[in-house]
Amino acid sequence: MPRHLRFQSQPWATHHVTSRCFRGYAFLKPTPQIKSMCAGTLAYSLKHYEGRVELNHLSFLSNHFHILLSTRQATDLAEFMCHFKSNLSRELGKVHDWDKTFWEGPYFSEEIVDEGALKDVFKYITQNSVKE
Repeated sequence: MPRHLRFQSQPWATHHVTSRCFRGYAFLKPTPQIKSMCAGTLAYSLKHYEGRVELNHLSFLSNHFHILLSTRQATDLAEFMCHFKSNLSRELGKVHDWDKTFWEGPYFSEEIVDEGALKDVFKYITQNSVKE
């Protein structure tokens, strides 16, 4: 179950979501196997929440990820992130032989309120992935 509901000012709002691996460990280091697991798990979660969550942009880095999502309502965001992070940690835990806490804590989310902010976040996510 998600920790708490985030605020969403309107139906179909866009959110910049980030989540960091436990202690900054590089569980998401981009190997072909890890990239495939991340993409597959994300696709599985998006299919499960089809019609309620839409993916706009993403970047997986060695120890964290950024996702730009549009959600119908705040509960959809919370449920989707719980589904996605729990399934991803289960899959990656098998690869890394890790059965402890996988994430540094809850995900962080901010609602994008205007087009200028959307452009800034899109640029930030893209530049972050290029640096990695």
